[in-house]
Amino acid sequence: MGPKPNLDWGSAPADRPPATMPAGFHYPALPAPASDKLVSLPFPIRVVCGGGEPVDGFVPDPNVVAGGMNHADNAIDTSASNSAPAAVYQSECYGKDFTYTFPVPAGEHCLVRLHFAEIFDNGAGSRIENIAINGQPVQCREGDTVSAAMFAAGVVDCRDTVVGGVPRGPYCMMGICYDCLVTIDGQPNQQGCMTLVREGMNIERQSGARQVRT
Repeated sequence: MGPKPNLDWGSAPADRPPATMPAGFHYPALPAPASDKLVSLPFPIRVVCGGGEPVDGFVPDPNVVAGGMNHADNAIDTSASNSAPAAVYQSECYGKDFTYTFPVPAGEHCLVRLHFAEIFDNGAGSRIENIAINGQPVQCREGDTVSAAMFAAGVVDCRDTVVGGVPRGPYCMMGICYDCLVTIDGQPNQQGCMTLVREGMNIERQSGARQVRT
């Protein structure tokens, strides 16, 4: 190159610059393409959701479809029975809609235990659920019961008595008196004090006698 290039340079193999790689060098073979088949795991199946490293018998996350992943080195209290190792609760898979699929033998009866951890918000009542009570939109805290959410929204009665049509509201708040019966997502006779709210739940006041299904 330059103003006076040597036009004969490289015309013969002996004149060409030496190869940049040593003799006999070969690039390694390309890795096999990723498989879209589900990873079959041996029993018992234990997975660190959102995790990329194994944790004491729990394997990295292999079969999630959609969703995002996150990790936080929060302090974890594992004193509850059947708790997983602390590191299992330091990773998560999150999103509006994501699924897990695990192949299991046909006819196999499996116990499914889900371990939940909130690694974003660490204050009580930090997560909000959007529900509807008698057609009105209401925001309540994750972990509230239906009855607690109704009280917080100013709804003090949830049904009428069969005889006399007298309004009744939650009383014992521990599943004994059955004065808290409501209709949830179209299903009547649900105990409001024993049911936790969830996103999108529709709660309606129950009137008249219970419906008996045969």
